[in-house]
Amino acid sequence: MLILSRLFITIEDLVEEIGGFNAVQRHRLWMLRYLLSFSRSTSFTRNIVTIEENLRITPQREEYLKEETRRLQERVCTPENKIQLEEWDAQIKELQRRYWKEEREWYRCESLCPPGPQKRGFHAWRATTDWYHHSALRYHCAGRGECCGRSCGCCERRGIEATGRTRLAVGHCTVECGCCMRDRGFDLTAEEKKEQHEAFGVMLRRPNDAFVERIVAVNIWGIIRGPKDERVWGSQ
Repeated sequence: MLILSRLFITIEDLVEEIGGFNAVQRHRLWMLRYLLSFSRSTSFTRNIVTIEENLRITPQREEYLKEETRRLQERVCTPENKIQLEEWDAQIKELQRRYWKEEREWYRCESLCPPGPQKRGFHAWRATTDWYHHSALRYHCAGRGECCGRSCGCCERRGIEATGRTRLAVGHCTVECGCCMRDRGFDLTAEEKKEQHEAFGVMLRRPNDAFVERIVAVNIWGIIRGPKDERVWGSQ
């Protein structure tokens, strides 16, 4: 098994040298699908994408509450405003506690990434700090009416301003993005947010869905599966 593993890595190095990142990622995906356990890989990829959605929701809500806190602090301090600030402060502390738990859930899931082409492909893609700027993910964000469809630059800023604590939360908008709330002019109710979040989970569990496979492939491999597969960076 060790000799076979080394052979796979040698072939991958050769493919990358000749064809570049896109080629070696497609080769790894081909190896996984036709020679190894693809069902185990599918379970990992959909789990990690779901967990990362949760990781983005929590700090985006925290950021929104901090922005609203700063706005309210600039006003005259009334008893009502003081009560509101205390409520937001309590919510922020609870969100920080939740993020702490979700971050550990991410590491637990990441540790279960199947060794071999899957793990090498996932780590290679995520080693690039701007992985989430892939054109397909930006298009998906803009298509939902979120920040990549505007000139606000919120999605790019999340990566630039990420700290050691929030680096796993970089990515595109969720139902808790404050910029999106202000743009549409209203906040969603708790029930509406729950419906949207559950719909995302249901979508990821759909078998043989071309759209789901596209989003998952871009998140995990950095490629769009198909004859016109491209890896697009930055503002492209």
